[in-house]
Amino acid sequence: MGVVNVQQGWPNSAGQVKADQQGNQSWGFTTFYTVLLEANTANPEQEALFASDIPAIGDYYGTSNAQCVGKSAKAIGPLLYEVTCEYAGQDNPLYAYYEKSWSFAKSTEPIDRDAAGNAILNPNGERITGVVKEISDLVYCVSRNVTQDQFDAHRAYMDAVNSVTFMGYAAKKARVVEISATRQISGAGRDWYWRETIRIQFRPRDDWRQRVLVEGHQYWTGRMLSTGRRELLPFRLGGGLEIDPKPHPLAADGRRLVDEADVATHVWQYKDIYPAMNLNQLGIS
Repeated sequence: MGVVNVQQGWPNSAGQVKADQQGNQSWGFTTFYTVLLEANTANPEQEALFASDIPAIGDYYGTSNAQCVGKSAKAIGPLLYEVTCEYAGQDNPLYAYYEKSWSFAKSTEPIDRDAAGNAILNPNGERITGVVKEISDLVYCVSRNVTQDQFDAHRAYMDAVNSVTFMGYAAKKARVVEISATRQISGAGRDWYWRETIRIQFRPRDDWRQRVLVEGHQYWTGRMLSTGRRELLPFRLGGGLEIDPKPHPLAADGRRLVDEADVATHVWQYKDIYPAMNLNQLGIS
């Protein structure tokens, strides 16, 4: 018991072609067959789908790059089934244009100066700490198709900042905040490739260095010990013996400031907290 006859149906086939906004084309074909089965055939839909004269999954449509990606069977008579075969294909995905997008990322960070650049002080001229503001950073995202997973090559770039000018932004103003990839297969089913996404976050006003106040619980007297180390003394409360538990602002060389209350003399340093890489080598634009 099984298949008696297979005939090309009517219409014999149908086709379509589509293009996305970047001009990348994909196409599809559909072919139709009628299959006559013997009486009392077990699993008739399965017999019809896998009849020897019916295309198999993965077969190509003529000389095109489209492969059979799906088949279906339905009864149109007591022993007669119609089998539909669907084919799909597309241009080489590696020729596809980049997909580009941008957005803003918001974060809350501590600040010590107002919008005009003035120190945030109380009426007595003391610096106010704990003030924060919401920051909006430009985020640029590129998705592209590549032949291989570049995990080993790209993992060093994760969280890295630009060491040289990148996309018009000076060094240390751009940081890699995401690198991901998903394995894909072409519509024709012949080739595997990777859909890679790289996300860059820019800080045009500031940069990605950490701004910190030079301060400490000890100060340098200006003398060097016989060991070659600096002579350091602790800050004490009111000139007495009790050590002050709070840190004090220091001069750039670690000495005491003449007037700690004069915030104009406070020294700030910028610390690199992210590795610096040449982001131009990522090859994105």
